[in-house]
Amino acid sequence: MSKPLDCSVSTYALLELPLQEAVVQLIEAGWKAIEIMGEGRHAELLDWTQEQLSWLKRVGEMNGIAWSIHTPITGCNPAAACSEARGEAERIVLRTMHIAEELGCVYIVLHPGEMDAQRDADVRDADVRQAEGRTEGQAEGQAEGQAEGQNERQMNRQTEGQTEGQAGEWTAGERLEGAANRVASFLRHVLKTAAGNRVKIALENVPPYPQLLGVDTVFLERVLHLTDSPQVGIVFDAGHAHLNGADSCLRSLERVIPELVALHLSDNLGDHDDHLALGTGTVPLEECVALVRASGFKGAWVLEMHSTADAEASSAWLERLERRRAGDQPYPPVRDIAGFSPPLQLG
Repeated sequence: MSKPLDCSVSTYALLELPLQEAVVQLIEAGWKAIEIMGEGRHAELLDWTQEQLSWLKRVGEMNGIAWSIHTPITGCNPAAACSEARGEAERIVLRTMHIAEELGCVYIVLHPGEMDAQRDADVRDADVRQAEGRTEGQAEGQAEGQAEGQNERQMNRQTEGQTEGQAGEWTAGERLEGAANRVASFLRHVLKTAAGNRVKIALENVPPYPQLLGVDTVFLERVLHLTDSPQVGIVFDAGHAHLNGADSCLRSLERVIPELVALHLSDNLGDHDDHLALGTGTVPLEECVALVRASGFKGAWVLEMHSTADAEASSAWLERLERRRAGDQPYPPVRDIAGFSPPLQLG
């Protein structure tokens, strides 16, 4: 069974099965690119023995599989203000990168994390410097750093006793900028620790749920700017972006195309992250395909569905689009689509 656009399928479609069984089923169904969803039952990947990982690598090589991995979401918060939570996130990402390197993955997917409504308001630039371990190396600088750390801990204790109204004195923009700095600091530290590992870290835009970071791709762009590494890019989830409004998907996609590593494709009706089969909802998927195709994008197209039946139907839907593109019915010009507006300019 051939797949259009070098389609990849996420093991999310078989999340109820043990990972090994899910992989076997997908390979037997003819899929040649598989993204392992490191969440739910398939989070077991990070605990696999070397023998199990060697099996996965071997079966992939024998069947010509291109792998990618979605880093676990649960317990992995790169934006955490707490050093303990950051440390756990670092452990998860480094383990994921190690496995990805062994499997020959081009990239791993990573959610940028979430904010703590009160603690994040009080994390200052000193926390970022402390997280990176950057000191002046002089007694005076070390003393100042210790004093800042003490002041920060005291400020955090005070914040925990504040009312929400008091914490709200920090603007949303200030909180987001602080979070972006923490995520960038986290990524720089991970890349430094994993020096020599060339697997890319691709940040994904997420659905608009409370406290999640990366709902707007502008946040992801800011993190990339602050990280300043060619090893960090973006996975664009069309279904997630569509939940922000009818015209947000195409606007956001056009912004991030230069940094695009992969696409996550699913459909929904604009209200919930339903992961429906392509063509059964209201996500402007045909226009997304046209826009990405026109850009010359060569990365992965990942189908992230609830079932293999929906993944197969979505693959067939994309194949019909490809035949249409090759025939006499070209895609409509993106800028002629009602409701589309030019992307915002970065400040």
